Amino acid sequence: MPLAAIPKLAADQTPQFTFRPATVDDAEQFSAWDAYRARTSALSFVRTPEQWRFEITERHADEVWKLNIFVIVNAQGEAVGYVAVRAAKEEIFYHCMSYVVGEKSSYLATFDDVLRHLKTFAEGFYATLPEMMPWNIIFDGGMPAAVDLMLQAMPGGRVLGDSYAWYLRVTDTGALIQQLAPVLETRLAESGANAYTGTLLIEFFDLTGLEITFERGKIISAVQRPFDQHEGMAGCPNHSFLNLVFGHRTMSELKHIYPEAGTRRDARVLLDALFPKQRAWLTPLA
Repeated sequence: MPLAAIPKLAADQTPQFTFRPATVDDAEQFSAWDAYRARTSALSFVRTPEQWRFEITERHADEVWKLNIFVIVNAQGEAVGYVAVRAAKEEIFYHCMSYVVGEKSSYLATFDDVLRHLKTFAEGFYATLPEMMPWNIIFDGGMPAAVDLMLQAMPGGRVLGDSYAWYLRVTDTGALIQQLAPVLETRLAESGANAYTGTLLIEFFDLTGLEITFERGKIISAVQRPFDQHEGMAGCPNHSFLNLVFGHRTMSELKHIYPEAGTRRDARVLLDALFPKQRAWLTPLA
């Protein structure tokens, strides 16, 4: 989004939110905000307080992966979230890596003041190198949907489509499902298939498949095993089952890509309940 498009505060207005640099005392709260943000993501990574302390105090000021981290503070003096940006003086680059707001405020309420702060910080950061001052700011993928919508509504703002997907492989899908069981059971309990008792057989079209056994909505076992032809209640070729698990595709989308993909009626209800399509929020450690 162009920095020039960020609206200035009117002369008779005061910001609703102010910003201060993060300190090590914020580390616990940062992890709590990350956990709150992660609730709406299919894939997420929550930094530990120790990792946050490293980000705040240990990186060299000129390191390319150095995060400039600011706490968002409301008019009552309460910390409500944080924003973290990368800026480099060796190249024209300005990147908002994370923008997280907790339960005490919202993205709608903080958005304008966050943009103004990011512009002010850039002007100060590049004050001695005006030729390196970026003309725009890049927001990392995985921003909340509300942020994407507001960026698209800004003059010159746009949200790029996915240029690639995560390349993820799992050696034992049964073990993965067992690890995910608490999350999957919660999703099932909130669906039209709550308290399901029975099996879900998913064929992978390579003479193997996944058998998940449920008892009153609880996952009793999940085993990847040899499958006979046409044994499955659902079919997901070419590792595409992982696209379901990680919230990247729906069963309808897989059917569009792979004509052989498909489900029985009961399996479709179960798969849609267990593996809804959701955004991913993964920020790198470097």
